[in-house]
Amino acid sequence: MDKAFQIVEETNALLDEADKLKKRLHKEITERQIERLQRHSIKTTKKIVRLALDAEHELVRLKACADILDRAGFQATKRIQIEQETTIRFFRFDSLL
Repeated sequence: MDKAFQIVEETNALLDEADKLKKRLHKEITERQIERLQRHSIKTTKKIVRLALDAEHELVRLKACADILDRAGFQATKRIQIEQETTIRFFRFDSLL
């Protein structure tokens, strides 16, 4: 049982250390992720446009077109249906006196 307890303690210590490292490097990790996405954004955009124009299936073309419009800021209007139940009670004025 001592060996199992030791393994648990060591694992917890490693997890704590990994968490500290992640917090310390958070800004650098985020910057690198953004740079990587930016490097691939032109190729990705070209591929979406190519799909919108040349995809074999109409549904793929439609989705690619919608994606292009969304990214350009022309998102479709979203409709929200709200249902509410209300109880209204009527009192006769003379019954309140």
